[in-house]
Amino acid sequence: HVLLKDRDDASLGRGISYMTDNWDKKLKRKRMTKYQHNINSSRVVPLSDQTESWKRHFAGADLVIEAVFENLELKRKIVQQVEEVTPDHCVFATNTSAIPIADIAAPGEEVKRPENIVGMHYFSPVPSMPLLEIIPHAGTSGEALSTAF
Repeated sequence: HVLLKDRDDASLGRGISYMTDNWDKKLKRKRMTKYQHNINSSRVVPLSDQTESWKRHFAGADLVIEAVFENLELKRKIVQQVEEVTPDHCVFATNTSAIPIADIAAPGEEVKRPENIVGMHYFSPVPSMPLLEIIPHAGTSGEALSTAF
């Protein structure tokens, strides 16, 4: 399953619409079967901060991909929230192109498992460009890097 979490239900709805609209376009252009469209849709579990069970869902996560706007404090706060509810082996991948991964992963009050943090940079347009850059920092563990790949 893919857990899609956002701050509120309205933002979550925009995320779901973005995915389904892109799958609908692929279906219309015959680049995706209806079966695959249905499989993709059925695998997404929408969660928001208001969803009481979101922490239980994340308790089994192996990889979390964060995609908030470029704000170091916010990204570090999300690392902290994720680390509080995920297993010790969970890899945290931050989607950034402007903030150094080492700054996001710097140990401190917010970050307890810096060795599990990597960067992920998606190339635009994301729905049609299957290219992803994985960016380790000096302290990224081999295990985290292997999981990200």
